[in-house]
Amino acid sequence: MAPPAHLVDLSWPVHPGMAMFPGDPPMELRPMGSYEPDGFLSHLASLPAHSGTHVDAPGHVLPGAPMLAELPLSRFAGPGVALDLRGRPGLAVTEADLAPHLELLLALAPAFVLLHTGDEARWGQADYYSAGAHLTPSAARLLAGLAGRAGIGPETGPSIETSIETSAEAGLPGIASDTRPRPSDLLSGVRPGLSGIGMDAGSADPAGSHELPAHRALLEAGLVIVENLRGLGQLPRQGFDFFCLPLLGLDGSPVRAAALVPGAAGPGARP
Repeated sequence: MAPPAHLVDLSWPVHPGMAMFPGDPPMELRPMGSYEPDGFLSHLASLPAHSGTHVDAPGHVLPGAPMLAELPLSRFAGPGVALDLRGRPGLAVTEADLAPHLELLLALAPAFVLLHTGDEARWGQADYYSAGAHLTPSAARLLAGLAGRAGIGPETGPSIETSIETSAEAGLPGIASDTRPRPSDLLSGVRPGLSGIGMDAGSADPAGSHELPAHRALLEAGLVIVENLRGLGQLPRQGFDFFCLPLLGLDGSPVRAAALVPGAAGPGARP
């Protein structure tokens, strides 16, 4: 008999009035059918592809790079690690904030690294996007180095070994560890190596950025980026599987993100 496990919902509900990126049109619902006289209820939903909890494809910022439809479905599921970064000193997630977690990431070789920034608590506030958590370029390059494969852009992130050497030169702990991938106990056929980065914040880059260095570093390494997650505090640090299956095959798509966590759901868990 398989050990008990439970699903944790990591997505924000999609509804009119939901928080949207500045300048994006609002989410709209329009009736298409009603019980009377049509005999059924149906709606037309309209929203930008990068709305709510969503995933970015490499083609989001890189011309000619793959769109979501060109990536295998296995790229959107796999073992995850959740990093609690709520105690960091600044708004941005820096290379120094990630350094204490490198040994774990190298040992586990997860498919997804989920960054718990604490911005979930600010969802819906007027400055959620304009003053939100984000990655510094060096932090993004460090995460891109975990991909462990050739990138798709001209300036892919350094290898994780190079990133660690750079961290050591900067006074951060250097780490040597076995980087061989370790497949999930619950999923088979999921590709080895890092597939994506997720975060409970609105964007990997600060609002107003036109160069989008964090997006470019991650997407050029062939990763996907999942933004606007919630509920990361319900996850263990490791030992769970993460899912972010896209609805659309475009440059981005809303997802129903969830985690499969061993054991029974604890008291107060969101269904």
